[in-house]
Amino acid sequence: MAMLWLTLTGSLGMLLQAIARERANRALESLLASAQGWEIVAGKLLGVGAVSLLVLLSWLGSAAAFSAFLPPQTGLIGSAISVLGQPLSLLRDAGIYICAFAFFGAATLVVGAMARDSASAQNLARPLFLVLLVAFFVALGAPDGAPSWLVYVPPLTPFLLLVNSAPSVAPMSQAILLGMLLAGSGAM
Repeated sequence: MAMLWLTLTGSLGMLLQAIARERANRALESLLASAQGWEIVAGKLLGVGAVSLLVLLSWLGSAAAFSAFLPPQTGLIGSAISVLGQPLSLLRDAGIYICAFAFFGAATLVVGAMARDSASAQNLARPLFLVLLVAFFVALGAPDGAPSWLVYVPPLTPFLLLVNSAPSVAPMSQAILLGMLLAGSGAM
């Protein structure tokens, strides 16, 4: 969950600066003359998303490589390393990450497109990053006692799904349904 939050905040900052810079330089208007709006949005999300996914994969690869040299761990580190050996859990978590990036990335693009320059983009994005921070701490503070309806609140969904990753708490079908809800709300 912490890795999701770290990669989201870093990549969303890159996404915000890219769209704000293009808006300030009037390059966005030039792009709109040759491409449709959804193509620009999809290109930005795919490009920055691929870079952020590469960063996340390098972190996971480093953790897997270093885990071969460490003695068996218990606690948080041991549980994080043990997930690396479960392909279905990794696939499920990757789907959650992609949906979370689509949701928060679309919101970031909207905020960046409304700004005139980089400074105003950062000011407009503060509430969005505050929502991201609150969602992280809500999920962090309520791993066992979170009300079940909280998982249906789109900003909280990816974090609560990652915290409650046990099959008895959040089965794959629920994760897929909530991922579609999250991606759909990001597309709107």
